[in-house]
Amino acid sequence: MRSKYTLTANIIITAYFLILLSLFICAMIPNPESEHVAGPHTLQAFVGFLKYFSMHMEEIIAGILIVFFVITGFIVHSVLIVISTILGWIGYITKKTGFITASAIANIVATLSAIYVFPITVTACVLGFIGAKKQKLLNIADNVTSI
Repeated sequence: MRSKYTLTANIIITAYFLILLSLFICAMIPNPESEHVAGPHTLQAFVGFLKYFSMHMEEIIAGILIVFFVITGFIVHSVLIVISTILGWIGYITKKTGFITASAIANIVATLSAIYVFPITVTACVLGFIGAKKQKLLNIADNVTSI
């Protein structure tokens, strides 16, 4: 028998993973309406940017660093969600509590790397820990009845 909590946690985190995947794919598809043609206006815009950059260098560098940290956090978050999804389904299929617990821990670390998805990942994490405990009890019950 398998834990329903683990199944629920895996469904939630898989749905969230599919949402992240669709966002990533949509971001990679170029928009034909937004393509710019190089010309004299491009050079004027570049010269204007250089003037603006020389006057506001500190603000631009701070903005670039913020964007860098947000993107890095998102990449770490996405990788941990993929790992959590894989571990969760392996744990559910094989009835191994170690995989289920590792999936819940990966959800915790993913939550820390991107705090804005707190409700989704914490729900999956709590259900994952409860599911690991229930699966352990179910495994013990299965072993007792099979002897």
